[in-house]
Amino acid sequence: MPRRSVAYSNPAFQPWLIVAGVGAAFVVLALVSMGMQLYVSIRERERTRDLDGDPWDARTLEWATPSPVRAYNFPVIPHIDARDAFAVAKAAGHRYVRPSAYSDIHLPGDTLIGVIAAVARLSGHAYVLFPELAALGHDVLKRPAGAWARAPLMLVITPLLTAVIGTLLARHLPYGLLAVLLDVGFAVLAIALLKSPIAPAISAGLLPLVLGVRSWWYPPSLLIGTGLLAGIAALRTRFAPPAVALTPEDRVDDEVESAPGKLAWLPAFGLFLGVTALLSQVTGWRLVLFPPLVVI
Repeated sequence: MPRRSVAYSNPAFQPWLIVAGVGAAFVVLALVSMGMQLYVSIRERERTRDLDGDPWDARTLEWATPSPVRAYNFPVIPHIDARDAFAVAKAAGHRYVRPSAYSDIHLPGDTLIGVIAAVARLSGHAYVLFPELAALGHDVLKRPAGAWARAPLMLVITPLLTAVIGTLLARHLPYGLLAVLLDVGFAVLAIALLKSPIAPAISAGLLPLVLGVRSWWYPPSLLIGTGLLAGIAALRTRFAPPAVALTPEDRVDDEVESAPGKLAWLPAFGLFLGVTALLSQVTGWRLVLFPPLVVI
């Protein structure tokens, strides 16, 4: 049956037109109902006005904010000690308690990732933004007295060296167990010989193999991010050295980031690496062994 027909001669269309007519009647009823709802809402707006942001007696924290909602979520970060924290608070008689003091709204810390992402997009070299750069940037900028910030030269040299090794292996060996073991083995050896604390360089070396990156532009592209971080760390150490001693948390982080002095970890690490590499090779899912996992 052609569209927009005012008449039809085939009686086979009749049942379907009846079904369509019933459907059209439902649509009309829905529109009438919506109009009635709008009318009643306007008429009863003063009596049904929401004053506390919780018109449905809800159980979860998104309903704990006042109405209309402020420009922020919560003036003070709520303390969660139950699955339905808002319901528990209401049962205890604390439906909405105005805080006695307000804390600063949490904003993201110092980061260079936005700048590096813009450089990667404008230059067309996506690997400028290699995975571990965010971890390096966060630690260097937030912990100026930390092990990574105190080694600006290693920030540049170590990822560059492992990236060269990874690119070389990606160009001459097929992806598989042997290539992964050689790649990670050479990266760990380079870190040990340089006495470098920059363990994320392992990820920089493994990335070409996992993602099939064979371009020699990859190693120097890392210098944009790591060089910028190293420059910031060196300048800050020169002109604004940290005024406080290392905190216990800094010492723990430094211990985690430093290279192990013994080899007791090697068998378990080798087993994990071998099993993961075999699994990624057999399934064809190379990202089973995504580069930061080896660092972790």
